[in-house]
Parts: sequence; C-alpha cells; structure tokens
Amino acid sequence: MDELPFMHVEGDGFKEFVHELQPQWKSMKRKEVARGVWELYQMEKAKLMSEFAAHSIRVSITTDTWKMDNASANDTVVSYMKRRLRSKGTLNFDGDFLHLRCACHIINLVVRDGIDEIEDGIEAIWHCVKFIWYSSSKLDKYRDFSVLEQLSNTANVPLDVITRWTSTYLMLAAALKYEKVFEMMGDEDDTFKKYFDETDAKIKKKRAGPPSSQDWRNAQAFVHFLGKFYEATMKLSAWKKVTAHLLFFELIGLQTEIDNKINDDRDPILQRVACGMKDKFDKYWRSFEQMNKIIVIANVLDPRWKLQYQKKAFAKVGSSPIRVATITSELKGILMMMYDEYRRSDAAFS
Repeated sequence: MDELPFMHVEGDGFKEFVHELQPQWKSMKRKEVARGVWELYQMEKAKLMSEFAAHSIRVSITTDTWKMDNASANDTVVSYMKRRLRSKGTLNFDGDFLHLRCACHIINLVVRDGIDEIEDGIEAIWHCVKFIWYSSSKLDKYRDFSVLEQLSNTANVPLDVITRWTSTYLMLAAALKYEKVFEMMGDEDDTFKKYFDETDAKIKKKRAGPPSSQDWRNAQAFVHFLGKFYEATMKLSAWKKVTAHLLFFELIGLQTEIDNKINDDRDPILQRVACGMKDKFDKYWRSFEQMNKIIVIANVLDPRWKLQYQKKAFAKVGSSPIRVATITSELKGILMMMYDEYRRSDAAFS
C-alpha cells in the first residue's frame, strides 16, 4: 500500500516494530516477499484473463507494468462496453466521447520514454542512494559527511519506487542537494568506492557509478525539465476536486515544453530526451482529431476560458489560422449537439 521497496522487511526498525506487535513472528527476506507478490500477481492475472476470455476478449498483459502501454487492451475493452451500452440504449452521443484515457498514465508513459534516454546517469545516482539505505551504519556515515559539508545531520534521500516515475523525480531532486556529500564519499569512503567496484549479481556486471559531474548536470537539467510534468500529474491526480477543465490547459503546457526542448540545441541530451517523449505524446494527444474532444469541451465550459483560450492554444502548438477557425466551429457544433441531447433526455424524464 505504501509502495515500499522489498528490502524494507530486512531493516532493523521494521523487525523491531513487528516484534513488538507479535514476538513470535519470524522475519522474512526480501526475496520471500518478492516471491509472494509475484505469486499473487500471477493469480490476479489468471483471474483477469479468465474474465476477459468469457467475453471473447484477448488482452496482453506484460510483467513490466510500470512501462506498460496498454492502449490496445483498453481499446478492446471500450469497444466491448460501447456495443453493450448501445444495445441497451444507455449510451450518450453514440459513444463518441466514451473513451477518455487516464491523463496521468499517459504522462507516465511519456516521461518513462524520456528517462530511458539517460538511464545510465540516473542509475549511477540511484546506486548512491541505494548504498546509504543498505544499513543504518551506512546512513549514519552519510550523515557524518553531510555535517562536514555544513548540511543537515538528518540528511535523507528517498529511494524511489520503480513503478512510479514521480518517485524517481523526487529522488533525483533530493540527491542533487547532496551532490557534494556523495562526491566527498567517493573521495574518502573506501566502502563507498568498493561498492561501485563490485559486480552486481542481478545484472552480472559492474554497478553504474559513481556518478560523474556530467551525470549530475544532466540530472539537474532533467529534474528542471520534469518539474512541469510533476506539477501537472499532481494537479490532475487530485480526487477531492474537479480536474476535467484543467486537462487541456495542462496538455498544451506540456506539449509546448517538449517542443521548446526539441528546438533547443544547447543541450543535446535533453533534446534527445524530448524527442523520445514527443513520439509518445503525439501517439495520444497530437491533434484535435486524435484526442477525445470532451477534453477541450470541459475547458470551454470553464467560464474563465470559454472559446478564447482554445484559439490561442491551438495556434500556440502550430495550427494554422484556418485550422483554428475550423476547430472553433467544430467545438460550437459539439456544444449544441450536447445541449440538444441533454434537453431531450430532460424532457423524457419530465
């Protein structure tokens, strides 16, 4: 539930806490926990496949869930729902606006493609963070170096959760504050240096790192670039307030941010990252024809924007004046169609 890494069960604090709750509890290794989660995943996957098979639906589910682009699976399910709802006469607007993809999931896919472009540099910093979380003694040593750099004696960098890019963003942002601490450890801590000379048993090769100064600079630029994507994710994932009218506004901002980085040749690495993200972004939100138009309608219904923002927004992302005028006309047509349908529905229940 809290998305803690499996290694958490081997920590002294966790063991003491559970012992207080149940003295007879036997501690577990992280591999035991991982195996239990994997078995549970396989059970749930079998159930899901069985349910879909009953309706002649085939869904491909990959174990690499945090990078899963399940658009084809969603399309199949929505098509099935559309047929069933249409047959029962309960489908508004003939299902034209039924399928609205999760914006936060798409942002996750977009950012993951960008992270892949500088994965080696991120991995080097990740290993630094992982090192200090191996044991309480290593964390204490890290904090000693932090004090020497006149930083906090409670210095801490959260280890990311691999299924959420936002945690990777927060990890990098926190690690950047302690760049000099990690550099000092690389110069003076033999255990830290030895850690990067060891072969990682899982990948059977030497661990990436320690991070070079260029890795830190790339991470700094990347964190700055991802700031807007993080803010957009936080806004759109709110669950106690309406967010529908924010989506189009945020998408235009993200598209502009990506385009600016693609056209900025001062940083070739970020330029490459932006190009990777652009391909995924365009797959879902490239044009007015491609996106679910309800996204734009929700923004039009915001009295602060109405139809004025749409004209500026589409022009901002390269639409010609003629195309902007056509889009505006289409939006007016959709609004009138919605008004007529809801009016008929209201009359039927009167």
